[in-house]
Amino acid sequence: MLIVRRPVEAVLGFILLCLAALPLEAQTNNANDILGGASNRVEFLPVEKAYQLSPSVAAGRVLLDWAIAPDYFLYRERIKVDAASSAGVSLPVVVTMKTGKSKYDEIFERDTEIYYDQTQVIVTFPEVQTDPFTLAVEFQGCADAGLCYPPQKQYFQIDPVAGTAESVAGVTGAAGTARPAEAAPPAQLTPNLLVIFLMAL
Repeated sequence: MLIVRRPVEAVLGFILLCLAALPLEAQTNNANDILGGASNRVEFLPVEKAYQLSPSVAAGRVLLDWAIAPDYFLYRERIKVDAASSAGVSLPVVVTMKTGKSKYDEIFERDTEIYYDQTQVIVTFPEVQTDPFTLAVEFQGCADAGLCYPPQKQYFQIDPVAGTAESVAGVTGAAGTARPAEAAPPAQLTPNLLVIFLMAL
């Protein structure tokens, strides 16, 4: 029995035949490229893991110690410290920092100082503090691989008499979203999906 196909059916049949003839090796290589790219992707640390700040009180001073993860650094000039009494009145502070490593920063387009591994900031007060107060510490850093975190701020309740420093707020800002979001790839009609689509016509 001779079957005569209409032109549309003939074209669809030809397309299906071509798709079925696609080399499996090409599809496999494409999948391997995708998997390889995923395995080579840099995984950045959460900001609270990259920069661990530990305050302490000694002899009327507040010591701010940062433990900085390998391949991450902290900007010296981005460290800011403010103090306020329990009534919300600003307290004058004197901030002493160590000399950092000089680095040409492509973001600021100039030389800047940075800290690797660890650093300590000493906070003193022109007037002796006996009442508890709040210390606000702002900082910012980047990874050598290219990611820069947004500025972070932590708050501590300082009791100079008891010699204690307790966190009263976690890291603010985008602690969980420091890593730039990756845009979803545009939808593509793969050969398998195209076959299904054509068969459904």
